[in-house]
Amino acid sequence: MRMDKLTESFNKFAGREVGMIEKDIKIDVGGTIYEWTEPHMKDGDPVIAEMNAEAKKLGLRLRVWTPGSMGTMDYDERRMNAYIEKNNDGKYRVTRQFGLG
Repeated sequence: MRMDKLTESFNKFAGREVGMIEKDIKIDVGGTIYEWTEPHMKDGDPVIAEMNAEAKKLGLRLRVWTPGSMGTMDYDERRMNAYIEKNNDGKYRVTRQFGLG
């Protein structure tokens, strides 16, 4: 499939809000306390469900990257990567960054 078709198919999601929950993490490593906040997608988010359906329609699988998320760097030509960012208003939204891999 041509990348311009994929971009067109997924850019319709850009800017849409995704439900996220911020979890405060606190761990003790050798007496030193480390604290941070991790965002996690809410189960059953309708935007992510629509993106999954779009990917499936195109014969792809969807992988969503959220701020601070980690994953493998292997390349899979049948996987669409989508990215979520936290905006200045504190809401998480789909970016215009999409790509195979």
